[in-house]
Amino acid sequence: MGFDLRQHLNISQRQEQRLVMTQNMQQAIAMLQLQHLELIEQINQELVENPLLEQAEDGSSSDPDTSSDGDDSRLQSSQLPTFDEYFKSDNTEKQPPADSNYEELPSMESMTVSQEEKVMDNMDVDWKSYVEESMTWSLPSGPNFQREDEETPIESRTASKPSLAEHLMWQLNVGGYSDHEKVIGEFIIGNLDHYGYLKNITVEEMAEQLGYGSQTIENVLKKVQFFDPPGVGARNLSECLYIQAEYFGWIEGNELLGQMILHHIPELERKDYAKIARAQKADLEDVQENVRLIQGLDPRPGRAYSSEDINYITPDVYVIKRNDRWEIELNDDGLPKLRISGYYRRALSGGPGKEYVEDKLRKAKWIIQAIEKRQETIKLVAEAIVKFQNEFFDRGASFLRPLTLRDVAEDIGRHESTVSRVTTNKYMHSPQGLFELKYFFNSAVTSTDGDDFASEAVKEKIKKLIDSEDPAHPHSDQKIADLLSSQGIEIARRTVHKYREQMNILSSGKRKQIF
Repeated sequence: MGFDLRQHLNISQRQEQRLVMTQNMQQAIAMLQLQHLELIEQINQELVENPLLEQAEDGSSSDPDTSSDGDDSRLQSSQLPTFDEYFKSDNTEKQPPADSNYEELPSMESMTVSQEEKVMDNMDVDWKSYVEESMTWSLPSGPNFQREDEETPIESRTASKPSLAEHLMWQLNVGGYSDHEKVIGEFIIGNLDHYGYLKNITVEEMAEQLGYGSQTIENVLKKVQFFDPPGVGARNLSECLYIQAEYFGWIEGNELLGQMILHHIPELERKDYAKIARAQKADLEDVQENVRLIQGLDPRPGRAYSSEDINYITPDVYVIKRNDRWEIELNDDGLPKLRISGYYRRALSGGPGKEYVEDKLRKAKWIIQAIEKRQETIKLVAEAIVKFQNEFFDRGASFLRPLTLRDVAEDIGRHESTVSRVTTNKYMHSPQGLFELKYFFNSAVTSTDGDDFASEAVKEKIKKLIDSEDPAHPHSDQKIADLLSSQGIEIARRTVHKYREQMNILSSGKRKQIF
């Protein structure tokens, strides 16, 4: 049988979806994620960088088409598109077939104001799909270099980084692991300290609690230890450094390095390299060369994902009861009101500064509208939360309802990715306390009579059962599951354990008090 290895050239037509993402759009998306204090900082930065922006006096208009000197027909001529079109829908612009009659879009650098507005007016964007389809995930293998002429995107400067647990869980979920490996992996990740060490529980204890063999637990732990950052899940410093050296391929063919890490940590700390050389019957130069390798390892691999800074939480919205109705008030405290400066209007009529002023004008108007749309969207989401979770505000956490992003998105006419961005790092102050907006979104736990309980409501019931238990005979996880079952809530012992861990409540053995 012969094989035809000749190459062929073919011309074919295809239809594909294409999303045009301008820098302004990226900035609008990023603003949705900013916390209250971050937004104030961003606005102040814009005031410094853009001379067309100025802070309005109290009560002054922040209409982006009104300047401090009054209306201007030139300002009116470059109306910005409304944000509603691409915050509401999840359709993307389709690229026509090759033989259709259409005008190809210019590049973003050469696109005029009117062309950009036309693109945006006719485009409904699913931001979540855009991020998921265009983002390439990669694990860092060294320093993160950036060209000097490359501007850092606003979102990378302002969006909060994931926690260590979130970063590891993402790798666990996308790594193609089996269900039992995910259960064990999640349990391991949940027991890591903020430096990434597994110090508070043994493999045997995990095996007993999860119902798997110790070797199965050990196998999954080994996989987690080679996640990024390598070395997480180590039980001591030697293991942590050895995992990293193995990860980088330094152990194979270098027995001395492995022996130094496993058996000579005290000598390394004292810099007693001569003692290591004598013990390993090695040349001092070889020991010192391996010391330089060890110095390149990270003894606290989880440190990059933990923040030791003090973060002050400022609520974005307040929930206040008036006339027996819960109402939402936005927190505008410290938020500068912006308007277009009239000082530069004369430059629009001509002169060498005309193009510069037009560019700054367009950006200024966009910033004003982006801020207003951000505030409007936050208020809509908060009002929907209050509507869906009304009983919570009246009666407490035990009365939380199951709620999804889709429920709120459909209620306010936005898509889920917008709601998700709005609820990230935004806080609501209420008589029940201060809560992140994400707190109100819960999965459903079905009761025996068909009613659904929010997972947070079930956690609250577990907490109350533990608070009321006999300290000398605390409830086991199975006992708590049985007590919940008697209330019509059927959940597994493993789920009780998971919820208890999420609330940082000790096991029954550690809660036991003997008087």
